[in-house]
Amino acid sequence: MLKGVKVYKYRWLSSICEMFECEREKKSEVYYHIGLEDEDEKRKYGIWSNGILTETISMEEIRREEILRRKCKERSEKCRE
Repeated sequence: MLKGVKVYKYRWLSSICEMFECEREKKSEVYYHIGLEDEDEKRKYGIWSNGILTETISMEEIRREEILRRKCKERSEKCRE
């Protein structure tokens, strides 16, 4: 960040922000979670894109999600036996 420059950005939930519209039609969408590696596994970063400030998830959250998915997959395979 440049010295002396203040940027004011706020995190809004998409459900209350007027920039987002509610999708009434049920359809399949692809979306991605982004995490940037850092010494601090809990660190999150802001990404400014297409007029929206969004936040990455932490690497800790990504790893936890991977473990949960693996456990769920193992459980569902055991149920099929």
